[in-house]
Amino acid sequence: MLASSFSFAHLSDLHFFHMNWGLGQFFSKRWIGNGNYILRRKREFNYKLLEGLSSILIQEKIPFALISGDVSCTALEKEFEKAKYFIQTLENHGIETLTLPGNHDKYTKEASKKNLFYNSFPSSLSNDGFKIQQLNPSWWIIALDTTLPTPLFCCHGHFSSLLENKLDAALTKLPSHANVILTNHFPISNKKEKALERSEELTALCKRHKKIKLYLHGHTHKPAIYDGRSEDLPIIIDSGSAVHQFSGGWNLIHCEDNSCSISPFTWTNGEWTRKQATSFTWDKLI
Repeated sequence: MLASSFSFAHLSDLHFFHMNWGLGQFFSKRWIGNGNYILRRKREFNYKLLEGLSSILIQEKIPFALISGDVSCTALEKEFEKAKYFIQTLENHGIETLTLPGNHDKYTKEASKKNLFYNSFPSSLSNDGFKIQQLNPSWWIIALDTTLPTPLFCCHGHFSSLLENKLDAALTKLPSHANVILTNHFPISNKKEKALERSEELTALCKRHKKIKLYLHGHTHKPAIYDGRSEDLPIIIDSGSAVHQFSGGWNLIHCEDNSCSISPFTWTNGEWTRKQATSFTWDKLI
């Protein structure tokens, strides 16, 4: 029987990296990812942050972890293997995981065509980029895959009409008391290279379905919590990157029947520091 309350971790943008020295990188955009890592991200990313993170989740006996995309840098199989090892460590301690792809996990057309992400994480989303799962009597999570291989120097996603129809139908079928966590790698945004194509349609759907209480994403590497209810939107939460040693972040979220509290963790002075929780409540839908 599902518990009346539950806690889960939201982390994102793990960006495991493996250097590819082969000439084949120059026949895709992978050379951009390699160069970006050498010139910038090698200094920013510290994978030891994940050791402390996993220790906290294990000690706190957190039952569920959501990883909202970008487990790799350039969608190499060896990068996915490193991500699988980290995730397996959590699962070996009884922590169920749900892993979404991010734009870096379909970094090249070849990686997307070969379904490298889904072959590495077969229990993630279905082939149509959609998953719905009940977490407790009051809360459901719906995960979307809006990623696609993009041209050079682009990293946008696409909220397709097929995915829109599937999401709309699923939300309509849920009971009236349902509280929904909607998760996707990309923010609801129209900002240039960070854009999610057809974000207007996703925004309209979120406004139409009041069951959506939380919208969880990654992509920007900037931890943030935004209360969108004055605009008829859900609480929008960006976990930040869990390996960024200068602005790293992830969230511990506790959900009750019609409320939740969000405890941000930031990387400060060489350790994860728990910040003051932010709480939200909702009126029950009839």
